[in-house]
Amino acid sequence: MEIVENDSTQPALEEISSEISFEYVKTLELRDIDPSQPHLIPPAPPRRTTSISGDSTKIVSSPKCVLDSVTWIVQLNHNELQFFECAGESQQSPRSGPAFKYALSKLLFYKIVGLDLQLQFVTPDTGHRYKLAKPLKIAGFASDQHLYQWVQQLGYLDVVKRRPRNLVFLVNPMSGKKNSRKYFSKTVEPMLKTMGITYLKYETEYRGHATEICRDLQKSSIDGIVILGGDGTANEAIYGLADLSERGLGKSCKMTTRVGTIPCGTSNNLCHAVHGTDDRLTALLHILLGHNINVDMMTTWVPGMSKMVGIAMTMVAYGFIADSIKESESFRKLPGTLGYTVSFVKSIQKMRKYPGTLELSIASPEDTTPYNSPPCKSNCAHCRHFPDQDPSTSEKLTYTEERFFGIQIHNHSGICEMAPRGASSNAHLGDGCMDVLITRDLKQKEAVAMLKDVGKKEGTNLPFDFVEAVRVNQVTFKADESSPRSCWILDGEVIEEPELTVCMHKQAVAFFGRGIEPDNSMKNGCVRSFCGCS
Repeated sequence: MEIVENDSTQPALEEISSEISFEYVKTLELRDIDPSQPHLIPPAPPRRTTSISGDSTKIVSSPKCVLDSVTWIVQLNHNELQFFECAGESQQSPRSGPAFKYALSKLLFYKIVGLDLQLQFVTPDTGHRYKLAKPLKIAGFASDQHLYQWVQQLGYLDVVKRRPRNLVFLVNPMSGKKNSRKYFSKTVEPMLKTMGITYLKYETEYRGHATEICRDLQKSSIDGIVILGGDGTANEAIYGLADLSERGLGKSCKMTTRVGTIPCGTSNNLCHAVHGTDDRLTALLHILLGHNINVDMMTTWVPGMSKMVGIAMTMVAYGFIADSIKESESFRKLPGTLGYTVSFVKSIQKMRKYPGTLELSIASPEDTTPYNSPPCKSNCAHCRHFPDQDPSTSEKLTYTEERFFGIQIHNHSGICEMAPRGASSNAHLGDGCMDVLITRDLKQKEAVAMLKDVGKKEGTNLPFDFVEAVRVNQVTFKADESSPRSCWILDGEVIEEPELTVCMHKQAVAFFGRGIEPDNSMKNGCVRSFCGCS
């Protein structure tokens, strides 16, 4: 374990991305300024040189900023920067109405250089990614008192209060391409030191270690847990935070500690679902900006709910998918997702089918088919308004003594490198429902066609008659005791149980993220909450 506290003598953040580098200067934390520490800013003069309007949140001033060789007058108003065209030859007064605005919710940090203020914003990139914008320099403050008022106002922003100041990082050095340790030291750690964030770093050493670490943490003293690993490491960490096995929460669970993932695994399904991309810098920026979204969590139980087996944030599977993932352990040395592909082909060649009984608790009689709802997006109306469900009173759908090629239970869309459209593209992050995909009677050539279709970037969602999709809130499966059985897969972890019940906990996990932002929120490389483009 490594504990690092904020230290103003830390070295420069030489490079945060491939495009931007900064010369180190004193960094002010995004919090209320403490007047008892005059070293944070130059001492204020005895006289006042700035006028304040009747609205205490609006500072009337004339500092300026040069963008694309054009000089703009900048005003700080509520939670945004307003940019005005200069009026007259003196360029000391603004024209009426701002030309455009920058939302301070996208301000990552700021620095003071003499009497200038340097602001570092986050801006959208293609494919739902975020990147660091070119640093914005605001100059022309009338005095250090004038500058102090701006800095003080930035510290009072409501958006800043949700940002993490104390974080715990779990680094799995064996995940994916085994470069998570390097990414933390080269990119994450310099960012944390520049922003003055206190953090603890642990490295996981064996399976289940992340669960043990999270159970022992003093959760009240931290603002979040960040995992540098794959879906399996995230599963272990969330399992430890929820601590369901010891607390016996049964069917109710709400976690208060926020969780973030910086994708360093193979498929990174959870990161894709929450951000729409597995870009590491994007995931890190969502964490540092304090974005929050509540996502569903699945728990698995033995019959009678007497013993909890584990949790799942992405997928629970039985049959073909489970066999393939289990067998892929033999091909871990193959690059990328090639090991999964080889194991999928081998499973299709065997074409095993497993007899058993499947019982589904229908989520809503009016919404039994997952493809009827729109895809899950940021600020999703479906997730906000979908009513809570009690599985004990829900309508039941039972498949008795059937032979199943595969059963997949999805908590979200399942988008990843191997499935660009996702296995269930309309599954939602926070509606309290699971999408179950059932495959029974099919031939080998149909299984091959299904595998090829999943890998396509364009097309409809599994357009096959032999795949049945049902939206549910609870699943129970019992394997035929007299026949060979498959195993269960929970977020990549193998579980050997002949009978299992999968329950859903609506919006149980507080996650660093916003959900996938709709395509119409992007225009000319700008997000409307970032600037005033219309």
